[in-house]
Amino acid sequence: MALWQREGSVMLSRWYDPILVVGIERTLPARLAALLGTLGVDVHPVPLHLDAEVTRWEDYELRKFLMQILSGQMSLRTFNVRVAILSEQRRRMGQPWAIASSYLADIPLPVLSHYLNPSVLWCQSTPRDAADLLLSVQPATTGWDPSDALTLCTKRHQTLTRWLEGYRVLDISSDAILKGRGEVIEQITEFCGLTPSTEELYQSAVVWTASPGEYGEEKDDAAVDEGRGYAHVACEEEGR
Repeated sequence: MALWQREGSVMLSRWYDPILVVGIERTLPARLAALLGTLGVDVHPVPLHLDAEVTRWEDYELRKFLMQILSGQMSLRTFNVRVAILSEQRRRMGQPWAIASSYLADIPLPVLSHYLNPSVLWCQSTPRDAADLLLSVQPATTGWDPSDALTLCTKRHQTLTRWLEGYRVLDISSDAILKGRGEVIEQITEFCGLTPSTEELYQSAVVWTASPGEYGEEKDDAAVDEGRGYAHVACEEEGR
């Protein structure tokens, strides 16, 4: 497909719609967003405390808008205008772009309504597993308890299940994400139509499978070997 194609009187970029990374807590979408960043996708992460080691892989501007509308500080009308402007800015860059935020699971419809055919990556986990993960990464000072976390995650799972029906969705298991399974890279690049360079593909595979889990998950040796092997094979098959 050409970078730009005409639809009616409007010139549409190949990357007119984003890759949406969704999940019912932020750990899994964050890991996928970080992976997308190594594959040449524009992610716009949130740096925390000027420390590169604690970068929050969520879309900075959209996260801010979602927090404001959820807290009642922004009207839906204003939200729609700002998301439309943000989307147009990203489209003009002419490269694949992604939106990742755990808040998408709270109110997905206002975001989904802006896009014709987004590629949705759903980080799948049960509400109970997601609640456990949420509690493991939240500071004790936030006051979360198991009941609150489970209620939130159950509600988010129900919301995503309802509103994502009819969209192109790639389900990726929590186990595959946390253990850095090599097949995740292959699934994502094929589903999203990404064409990373040889260097991007190899480095993303090595980093994704060989580094320790971002939240303490250990990668097993089989996953590491699998990812490195995929990087070599994929590059050879693509002639890159």
